[in-house]
Amino acid sequence: MAGLKDKILVIEDEKSINYLIGTVLTANGYDVIKAYTGTEACQMLDAYCPDLIILDLMMPKIDGLQACMRIREFSNVPIIMLTAKSNEGDRAASYNCGADAFISKPFSVKTLTTRIEGLIESRIKLQKLYRDRILSSPSEIVIESENDKFILKLIKVIEENLENPDFNIQTLCESIDSSYQYVYRKVKALTGETINDFVRTIKLKRAAQYLCKGELRISEILYKSGFNSHSYFTKCFKEHYGMTPKEYVEQFHDTHGSAQNE
Repeated sequence: MAGLKDKILVIEDEKSINYLIGTVLTANGYDVIKAYTGTEACQMLDAYCPDLIILDLMMPKIDGLQACMRIREFSNVPIIMLTAKSNEGDRAASYNCGADAFISKPFSVKTLTTRIEGLIESRIKLQKLYRDRILSSPSEIVIESENDKFILKLIKVIEENLENPDFNIQTLCESIDSSYQYVYRKVKALTGETINDFVRTIKLKRAAQYLCKGELRISEILYKSGFNSHSYFTKCFKEHYGMTPKEYVEQFHDTHGSAQNE
């Protein structure tokens, strides 16, 4: 069962169908946002940051294919294309425009909700992959995809500016020639974190690496990791790792020493 944290944007110009889908998804625990045109939906992405989009193929002015391409210019959110047409040409066109799934009308509630659960679960796994694999060793990334390249570019800029007191989110976005909205959506989709959380995570990972090396004092490490307050650094570190920097060092050396003595 999905939680209310899973937001679904339903883009369907037929109000009765939009209402029906919204009612079904709400009953299944989702937080539903409704739009009736592709243009309206694109304008709503910033405000609501949905976890998944259900998009009707046949809509006036901007159809589902055009809307899908516009969304894909700045977002990786999963998209399910709905259509009363079910020929292979429409299916192929939908996937070529960036849709993740194609469901023909009429469809069963079970088919729709199962597909939604699968796509959201896949997205969660992708976010965990980036948090565990890429953020665990920020500078040691094997580039495998465009998403990897994007994350690597962000990490490189952040690490190059760890000791820069004037560095901020605006500077980060400008450094990679991207808008705040684009970076926010991309980071959120790939890692599940906001930009601020992402930057803080990189700083904390770097601090943990310094702590494990044992070559610097904690007071030196916090500045080299981009923090300017001992109390704030300790607070963030404890929230992320569940222990203070001092406790982290002690645990690391206890574990490391035990491993060496085995």
